[in-house]
Amino acid sequence: MAFDNNAAIQESMHRSARAAREQQKQIVDQAAVERQKRVNEAQMISGRLRVAAAEAGVGLGGSYAALQRQSDYDAAINVDIIKRNALAETRRVRSGYEENIAQLESQIQNPILNGFMAGMQIASTALSITDSVGSIAKGFAKPQMTLTTTKAGP
Repeated sequence: MAFDNNAAIQESMHRSARAAREQQKQIVDQAAVERQKRVNEAQMISGRLRVAAAEAGVGLGGSYAALQRQSDYDAAINVDIIKRNALAETRRVRSGYEENIAQLESQIQNPILNGFMAGMQIASTALSITDSVGSIAKGFAKPQMTLTTTKAGP
């Protein structure tokens, strides 16, 4: 029984590990897509700024340069936020996985210890029965008598 239970627990641990790896892969992939979206968005803004500067007949100096720096800064902040969120999410998945594994490990049984404990339980029950039978036998073998004495005389 313990071997079957332990095998089921081990299989559950393997499934949990696979699920955690898959979740982490999905998180990393999703973060990569979001990062690329932000980079593309920043490049489109830069392109619009260059077109606007060219149409105005000025270079990318002055207010256009400030807008370009702001766009670059915003893109860097967005990418950093995506990275931090992905890291926090992978840590959450890892923590849940470790908690699940700890719970499953606590359910693993030692077959030798289980056999020993069962033997001790049987021995304890047998000793208790023997004591009870002995007490009952003593009660039938020797009826208890109470002696009363009376004083003679004044």
